[in-house]
Amino acid sequence: MPSFRDRALPDLWARFGGRLVDGLLLLPVTLVVIFVFHNRRSAILLASPVPFCYEGLCLTRWGRTLGKRAVGTRVVPFRSARPLPRPVQAFVRAAVNASPVAVLFLVRRPSVWTIDLVSAAIWVPILVQRQRRSLPDLLAGTIVVKDGGGGDGGEPGAT
Repeated sequence: MPSFRDRALPDLWARFGGRLVDGLLLLPVTLVVIFVFHNRRSAILLASPVPFCYEGLCLTRWGRTLGKRAVGTRVVPFRSARPLPRPVQAFVRAAVNASPVAVLFLVRRPSVWTIDLVSAAIWVPILVQRQRRSLPDLLAGTIVVKDGGGGDGGEPGAT
């Protein structure tokens, strides 16, 4: 099994599972915004920062989102031994991960295929390289690893 600094790398399904959990957690907020603002562009504009801020803040503070915690993964810097990504790394990752939502706002009438292509561009690098880094990882200088347990002591509920 591939590893990085003696930590196992998660498979694609674990990474997808973490994203799915995060998406389900953020769904109620997104639905409320869509319900309140009937204008599609206004709803997308107001809902877009939510996943960006959620991911960026969680990665800066704990190195993982609630979805990553649920599947046992975390984000660490690729070129340093720091336990957590720097804020700029966390928010670059979040911005790239939010790019499919940005397509909805920036493109006048995006097709499902347009959004699928942007999403695929994020995930394809995982499939073709040994270190399983996604496009957000490559651009932010991070890598997702299996969590070795113990946490950093700063997590909610940690004593």
